[in-house]
Amino acid sequence: MSTPKETVHHVFVSCPVYRSFRQHATQTLITETSRILDSAEVPLLICRSFLQVVRCLFEDGPVWPQSLSRFYLGLTPPLPALTGLPGAKTSRLLVRIAHTWHTSCIRLAGRIWAEYKRRVRPAPSKKNNNAVAAFLRNVPNPPSHLQVTSVHPAQPDILVQHDLSVSTSHIEFLRLSINDPSAQYHKLKGLISSFDFPSLQNFRLPLPALRRVLSQCLVSKLRPHLAYQPITETDAVHLDHLITAKVHEYFSFPFHFNSTLLSLPLSLHGFDFPSISRLNRVAAVNGLLLTFSSISHSSALAMNLDCFRTSAWVYHGETYGLIASTIHQYNLPSPPSHLPSSPTLYTDHLNSSRIVSSALHLPPLPHQWSSLPGRSLYRWLLHLLQHSPPPHHPPNIIYTPAHTNSSSTPSTVNALADRLASGSQHLQIWPPPAPLPTFFMDSFMLYSPNDGYIETSISSYLPSVLTSAAYSSPDFRPAMTMLLPFHDQHTPPEHPYLRASSAYSALVQLYARSDQLDTTYARFRRFGNVSPMCISGCDALETVHHVFVSCPVYRSFRQHATQTLITETSRILDSAEVPLLICRSFLQVVRCLFEDGPVWPQSLSRFYLGLTPPLPALTGLPGAKTSRLLVRIAHTWHTSCIRLAGRIWAEYKRRVRPAPSKKNNNAVAIDLPSFLSPILSS
Repeated sequence: MSTPKETVHHVFVSCPVYRSFRQHATQTLITETSRILDSAEVPLLICRSFLQVVRCLFEDGPVWPQSLSRFYLGLTPPLPALTGLPGAKTSRLLVRIAHTWHTSCIRLAGRIWAEYKRRVRPAPSKKNNNAVAAFLRNVPNPPSHLQVTSVHPAQPDILVQHDLSVSTSHIEFLRLSINDPSAQYHKLKGLISSFDFPSLQNFRLPLPALRRVLSQCLVSKLRPHLAYQPITETDAVHLDHLITAKVHEYFSFPFHFNSTLLSLPLSLHGFDFPSISRLNRVAAVNGLLLTFSSISHSSALAMNLDCFRTSAWVYHGETYGLIASTIHQYNLPSPPSHLPSSPTLYTDHLNSSRIVSSALHLPPLPHQWSSLPGRSLYRWLLHLLQHSPPPHHPPNIIYTPAHTNSSSTPSTVNALADRLASGSQHLQIWPPPAPLPTFFMDSFMLYSPNDGYIETSISSYLPSVLTSAAYSSPDFRPAMTMLLPFHDQHTPPEHPYLRASSAYSALVQLYARSDQLDTTYARFRRFGNVSPMCISGCDALETVHHVFVSCPVYRSFRQHATQTLITETSRILDSAEVPLLICRSFLQVVRCLFEDGPVWPQSLSRFYLGLTPPLPALTGLPGAKTSRLLVRIAHTWHTSCIRLAGRIWAEYKRRVRPAPSKKNNNAVAIDLPSFLSPILSS
């Protein structure tokens, strides 16, 4: 008898070794299909036809075209007809069954193939003569081998001794050289040097696309290496420079932009590119190891969270409000017998209610607490709920949506609490400070003189500290160019920098904020080979400010952008029903946005850097509505500024380097056939 060939069909459909896998999948799918059909009240005769197909799904048979099963390709036979059900219901039922069958087929194929590979390539022997028992550093006279006690794999009651070697230099772990930063650096440098951006004929990818390509195709390879073996800070900065050099060469601008600016977040007017230096520092550290308001039926309390310093977030205020309300309830007289023994405590913070409810039913494990921001407050609240003083009972924490038009009691009281919290921020005498719950903090806490105790994860806290330090560095020249504290503080919109399909304006911003645009004055200062005067004939030095703000050649661009922005700003303000006097103050700023004037700090326009003057104050509107309206106006102005800067610079480059003439004196005259002459004449 000849042995069958090991084809793909044989492995998945015919091989008896995997028969148990197919039988188990068949029984499971019969049960699942029956449940679906029963819930839809399908007639018994039709149910039998479906189940008959299921019984033959994982084997050759007449239900399959050509009687050959193809389940391992994610295919299924044609489904039996469904009659007697409404059309829409029939369609949904067939889709549900088809998806269930398809999922079962590909899962079975995966199980069979995994077992096949396990049999073809069995696990390597556990004996390893080169295994390392310990990695010792700074130990005098270390031993060459160590005895390690283990158990016998077949008889766990028997202890065995393994003689394993000791390394004092470095070890190989997951194909990485541990404690060998130099080898790691050269390996990462090789990955970066061999990386190239996609080559597209007559087309360059925009800056946001390059950011995604770098993150997904290059940094995704570098990050795991850094996680197991960080490198020195100097080497990490050099790798950042290699990446930024590739970005600069791709766009072929004459002068190199600032490397640090490329990786700063949008809030600091950066471009949010990945930074090897920050990833390296976070990996190294990982290896080491607002205001709230509470209202009851008879009183109200407001406190500030200055004790949390800059680490105070919304969840601190919301959770502290729940704590204060719980303590306040315990100090009230016991409720009458006709009222519920456990009062209801409403909160508009859905996350807090979910965390507390989950912790009461199933206490979180230590590693779950360690990743929870503000965990000391949640521990305090959980302790209060679990240790209510008799005769009081712990309150029931219920979520209620915020900022709704509902007139229910919870919504009304929530709106009152929001107004009290917002109003307390403008009092001449601030509310008293809330105490810092150090008694429920971790035994060991990260502490910063500026931020206080850090309860967030180090990997999320450290990048923000590093970016702030990079921006504040005296060597960071764009900070002196932009002077962010004097201008509007809203974060720029994400779309032009992270998602736009055509982002020339963002590219101009990268070089403008780095003070690396190649005007004639910049070339004169560096090379001295050109005149520093304006090429358009102006009696002025051709500085970046002159080109974008003062040069009369581009006045029509600025006037058109001003009129467009006035129209857009008026539409936004009218839709929000802003008073006429405030509208005029906003429009007055818009009229002077693209020229020097008193609305600007130092009376110098910086619109070409994506900056805008501080926005006028909005009064008479609710706090949340005011915030959203100001963000919308700030984003509209910012987008208009960088687009105008992009248009002006494109026109400037066109004038400096005009397109080559299409006239070609060396062209060869070709006589066209007579039947093609009408094409030219038309």
